[in-house]
Amino acid sequence: MIAERQGPCDMGTSRMNTTKLRKTIYVAFFVSLAGQIHFSFYTAGFIVALSTIVMAIFIYCYEDLSAAYIACLSGIFSPLIRMLADIISGGDVSDIVLLILPDTIYFFSYAAIYTCIYRGIVCGPKTMKNFPYVIFFSDFLSNTVEMGTRSLMTWQNLYSIKIIAYLAAIALVRMLIIMIVVIAIESYGKLLINQEREREYRDLLTQASTVSGELRVMNKNIADVENVMK
Repeated sequence: MIAERQGPCDMGTSRMNTTKLRKTIYVAFFVSLAGQIHFSFYTAGFIVALSTIVMAIFIYCYEDLSAAYIACLSGIFSPLIRMLADIISGGDVSDIVLLILPDTIYFFSYAAIYTCIYRGIVCGPKTMKNFPYVIFFSDFLSNTVEMGTRSLMTWQNLYSIKIIAYLAAIALVRMLIIMIVVIAIESYGKLLINQEREREYRDLLTQASTVSGELRVMNKNIADVENVMK
């Protein structure tokens, strides 16, 4: 059999997919590093980390990347980095794995919930109006799933109205922080765009003034030539 040759469009698409995958891996790795800034909450292994905030900001800013891929890769890298850090600190490997495994469940749940909300409920593109609600419910429900996983793994009921309220409050605070950063980024971007437009407008005025001056000189020269000819 003769293998089909790859056309320019196929090669361009393949190169684009490779670039997106590389960017997604970089983002997920950075999110995983941010996850090392955390504090423990309520039960052993359950943490409130900076990674969720950083991940949501990247998801909003990088519209060309898949939010589900970012969350899933973060769910692989973040527990691995956390596990390595705990092992270096002298922890027992089996205990560390049991404590960290639900982290992966959190990120994978986040990817599924985020995607389902946008595709099944919002049924539209990401905007400043719907994004806060989506990340709030994605964070809250994913934390709930993680807490349920820890309940099954430890054979004890970790759910209560108080804990559910705490999880909702954590999701709300993180959502507010995310939106403050996103609004700041949007405002800064608009400021740069306005400055660029003003610079272009000034350049156009300068060019128009130069052309106008040259036209006046040309008209004067033409008038002088006509007077000489007369």
